[in-house]
Amino acid sequence: MDGTYPSNNYGESIIESWMHTIIRDGGIDRHDDLHIDKINACWKDKNTWILAGLHVFDLALNIRDREQLPVSVVLGFALKSGIQPRHVNFRATVDLERELGETPPSLYLFRLGQEPWIETELMKTEDRVGDATIEKINSGVFGSFLRTKGSFYFEFRALIDEEYSRSILIAG
Repeated sequence: MDGTYPSNNYGESIIESWMHTIIRDGGIDRHDDLHIDKINACWKDKNTWILAGLHVFDLALNIRDREQLPVSVVLGFALKSGIQPRHVNFRATVDLERELGETPPSLYLFRLGQEPWIETELMKTEDRVGDATIEKINSGVFGSFLRTKGSFYFEFRALIDEEYSRSILIAG
């Protein structure tokens, strides 16, 4: 391997420890995340973000299933923001790579039924949001990766911000 993926299970112990810690200490309710570059410093490189993100997402799903944790595992990608809404402006991985923001992808855990793509939950917790879009998107944008419950596009502008924030969440 070239150092980007030292082994198939590289990072598993870091992810497992993070999962158990945030479930135990309330981090799941604070939405504590784990950026992929904290698992492997090589993943600071934006060119690795999509593949590395999908890799750690799969590891986290395996841990969740093995440990029988009652949570949704989510991989989040921050996208470029803008003054005007951009909507879904990508159809393939190469398009998505151009839209990635400056923050590496992160893993999140959510309690079942409290996932952010449940629009009523977003509206209850984000009372500062002026304009919000939540849209289910085709997971095929990530290639042949199929182990997902769905992928969701978020675009919103907080009332105090000038720009629209954008992200993608992949649910498992």
